[in-house]
Amino acid sequence: MIVLNSINVLMKRGIKGLYLYMCNEELRGRLLIQDGKFKRDIDGYELFDFSRRKLILALGNANQQSWFKTKKRSIMQLPIWQRRAFLAAAICLPGDEASHWYRSILPRLDALEVAIVRWAVSK
Repeated sequence: MIVLNSINVLMKRGIKGLYLYMCNEELRGRLLIQDGKFKRDIDGYELFDFSRRKLILALGNANQQSWFKTKKRSIMQLPIWQRRAFLAAAICLPGDEASHWYRSILPRLDALEVAIVRWAVSK
């Protein structure tokens, strides 16, 4: 319970708290240890879906282009709401990379995801 409360406090601090959580491995390790086992985080780990969406959006706001470059090929494997967060945050990709990538996946997206892509590009 202490672990979840600590992560919740970080998330309530907004983008800076989430960015600190994502980038500081020591802090992440201390917060996510429970019963001698590590709980896992955004890269294949067990956080609530809502928390993962917030982390994805925070990574986009923090302009973590390298993270998005490595994950963009497997976007269709993400759960639906995490995929939508990824689509909104991936606008941080450099230059025309975001627009070309959006165009390449557009036929596979549903109506709401297409609207998210249009909104992200118009920002």
